[in-house]
Amino acid sequence: MSDDSLVNRLSAETRAKLRSTQFLTSLPHIVSELLQNSIDSGASHIDVGVDCEDWSCWVRDDGSGFAKDGLAQIAKGSEDGRYMSSKAYSAASLESVSTFGFRGEALASMADLCCLEISSRTARSRESWSIIMKGGQTLYTGPSVRWRRESAGTAVSVRDAFFNRPIRRLSHPSSSKTLEIIRQEIESYALVFPGISFSLENTGKSNKGGGNLLSCVLKIPKTRSTLTTFRHIYGRAFTQHVEEIDSVSGDVRIEGFVSLVGVYTKAYQFLYINKHPVSYCDLHKLIDLRFSSSSFPKHAYDEEGETSSRSGGRRPPRKGEKKPIYVLNLAIPARHIDNCVEPAKTAVQLGNKNTVAYLLSSVIQSFLARHHFAPGYVDENEGTPRKKRKLSRQASLTEPNISRPSTPDSCMQAMEPSDGTIWTDPSTGETFIIDLGTGNSYPQNVPCGVSANGPVRIRSMGNTIRDSPSMIEDMTTGQGDVISAKDEAPNWLQEALQEDLQAMRVISQVDRKFVVCLIGADNWPPTEAGEELGEGSTRHGGGKTLVLVDQHAADERVRVERFLREICNGFLSYHDKSGGVETIQLSPPVPVLLTHREASRLSEVLAYQKAFASWGVLFHGLQELTKNEAAIDSGEHAAYIQVFVTAIPKVVSEKLLSGNELQELIKGYLGTLENELGSFDIPAPPRSGVCETETRWVKALRWCPRVLLDLINSKACRGAIMFNDSLTLEQCQRLIKQLSATAFPFQCAHGRCVSVH
Repeated sequence: MSDDSLVNRLSAETRAKLRSTQFLTSLPHIVSELLQNSIDSGASHIDVGVDCEDWSCWVRDDGSGFAKDGLAQIAKGSEDGRYMSSKAYSAASLESVSTFGFRGEALASMADLCCLEISSRTARSRESWSIIMKGGQTLYTGPSVRWRRESAGTAVSVRDAFFNRPIRRLSHPSSSKTLEIIRQEIESYALVFPGISFSLENTGKSNKGGGNLLSCVLKIPKTRSTLTTFRHIYGRAFTQHVEEIDSVSGDVRIEGFVSLVGVYTKAYQFLYINKHPVSYCDLHKLIDLRFSSSSFPKHAYDEEGETSSRSGGRRPPRKGEKKPIYVLNLAIPARHIDNCVEPAKTAVQLGNKNTVAYLLSSVIQSFLARHHFAPGYVDENEGTPRKKRKLSRQASLTEPNISRPSTPDSCMQAMEPSDGTIWTDPSTGETFIIDLGTGNSYPQNVPCGVSANGPVRIRSMGNTIRDSPSMIEDMTTGQGDVISAKDEAPNWLQEALQEDLQAMRVISQVDRKFVVCLIGADNWPPTEAGEELGEGSTRHGGGKTLVLVDQHAADERVRVERFLREICNGFLSYHDKSGGVETIQLSPPVPVLLTHREASRLSEVLAYQKAFASWGVLFHGLQELTKNEAAIDSGEHAAYIQVFVTAIPKVVSEKLLSGNELQELIKGYLGTLENELGSFDIPAPPRSGVCETETRWVKALRWCPRVLLDLINSKACRGAIMFNDSLTLEQCQRLIKQLSATAFPFQCAHGRCVSVH
């Protein structure tokens, strides 16, 4: 028998490294594990320091600490020191884990992949003790020197992270992005642990000369509640009008709050399971479905507490739809959760997913109904006895405190309108309920819930960034500027696209609305009646297809592509460092009011400023804003801050300076950048070919801010040829020639068809 057929036991060193490299994947993941250990220790103060350039971090807390014997156990090495935990569970109790840590893997893995120093002291100890390990080997054990403690608690320092995994370092996010991920991780834990104070310090060399104000990235004090902590972190503007949630169904409970204020980003949506942050999953989709099926996206409150449905005004249809703000914690008995799915604890299985989904759906739908964003709610103190009885029947369907053996797909079906009228769209046959009090309309048949099948992902910021819809989908869906691949063109249109559109014969204008053209004009005049087409001839080749071109839609398409080509080529040249978007200077600078959170992110994150500059929006005084705000506690009083805009893109300058368009552009694009963390994959310069150079601007549409696209579409529409405008034959021919040179000649700026045959 050859040696290859033998089964050999892997060495202890190999086993330890295999486990460690799978368990810890990035610097944010290391910080996350240390944060969780500090929370488990009962700490009331947790401080974090990070030097991303030097691959180091430290976490210090005032928790229960490690005893001297406990540190000695960890110091036994990468193999013997593994599975040492102060939260050890038996095999039977793994189905009822109630702490963040329970595997005894984190510290041992750090000792394999980093230089690890632990300094700790218990309340009963007279002094603090330390161990230092690297590559699984113990370098020092004894009294603390560098991190000496005068009271109970622990300080864990990690240096030279992934020193023995250089490829992992190469694939790691940039330093600024890493720091941002860690910041978000700390904020997410602070929201559900308001009784703990948190701080984050950037200890990198780039900040050492700037004093303590610049090195302090985040400071969150203890507060009384999750809502108070949210206001401290993100400002009071987003939570002027909120509803606190506390609902129970059986042994599942939902606590937290939902805001009536809508924003242009999902960055303020936090969902937890037993205080574990949950990344985007089916439960989020269920919440999204409830809100998207209501009038909330169009009629949510703004930051001043106003909504178009209350003021009587109508929100223009082109305005971006607003997203909800919520912080919700699902308290689920540990016996219904399996979080041993994978080593990194990034996924759990829910045993009672139907109950959880039903309760979550009911809570959201009830919230929307109470605030007239959805049908089905009337004040029980108003109305006739008959109406009250009707309300009671409806409330029994949605009351979250009643446990029902129902699946989420059957929950929250359409309810009878409590105070409204039913209207049927004559063109689609779809029925809507119109609320007589607010004027809002809702589909009569509310879509069913989303099933929560499969594992629910638990966010580990070291592995992934907060999931969000891709920027490509955000920027192209519903814009009318990019043809979706799923929209198959009819056969006649595909044939027409293969023709030389510039050779299309223009006949005349009809009814001062359409331009009549003939495809296949080479065979003009058409064959005599009854004469058969020759072999191989097509319908177009026979010259028998007449095309009616909408003169307004055609000119709108010509104009919108001219404007888009101009601004998108400027965007691409900015990133090629060969130019930029043509701008106009604003003198004096125009002030724009942002929330404290929005202004701080814009002033602190250089990538955000570059993203705005790439589209021709420039600011003044952001560095001074950062210095001034760093010296001020970003508490509840700091709700709004003015920023000053010094330049805007010329192509839509007039529209941006009217109304609140400039403010909506900045707030909306900041929301997109918050979702994407400023990560862009700009298309590379064309290698060769004039055609590729001419159409490269189309690729930039996916990064174009939504509000900017809307303004360009509006400008193209307002200045285009209108119905009832008389055109000469020469003008018709020029219009069709210009249309044939566009990238999408069969679609207007708003997605309508330009021509019919």
